[in-house]
Amino acid sequence: MIAITGPQGAGKSEVLNFLKSLGFEVYCADTVAKKVFYENFQDIYDMFKAYLSKEKNLDINVLRREIALIISKDKLMKKRLEDFMWPKIKECLKKLLNNKEKVVFVEIPLLFDANMEENFDIIWIVDAPFDVRLKRLIESRGYSEEEAKIRMNMQWPPSKSKSIEKCKVPIYYIDGSKNIEEVKKRVLELLNSL
Repeated sequence: MIAITGPQGAGKSEVLNFLKSLGFEVYCADTVAKKVFYENFQDIYDMFKAYLSKEKNLDINVLRREIALIISKDKLMKKRLEDFMWPKIKECLKKLLNNKEKVVFVEIPLLFDANMEENFDIIWIVDAPFDVRLKRLIESRGYSEEEAKIRMNMQWPPSKSKSIEKCKVPIYYIDGSKNIEEVKKRVLELLNSL
């Protein structure tokens, strides 16, 4: 099992799409997190209702964005949500990945934050400079500059994580700021080294 991690806008999607095109099985922790969020929405709503808009019939996706902004500013609420979500996300991932006999990739942006690095055989970190990631988030996801910066600052860059220094799992880096052909070349190098 190979974890692919890195901050938002670093180029993880390009790496994942290339791996899929090569026929590899790829899972996304964010997709699992969304599933957990929707399945447990009432509990999460109750946790945040004092902070949310008072408008009736708000779309669940609008509420997700509101909650994301709340936890970007309130560390206590962020911790409460993480403590609620992470055990459920870990359990879903374990169920998905049980009994896999071939190479499987899991995109997990908050790998080190969730202390899940030891669950993998290899870690690939995709990273790019702050300004490159900022530009990508604004252009590809339609975030305002302020919202993109808030979201970027919510994630601790893997390169600054103390967990990396202690990690016993082999870690390899992919420079997501390179052009797509260079990124593909690096992925093929890493695949050939398996």
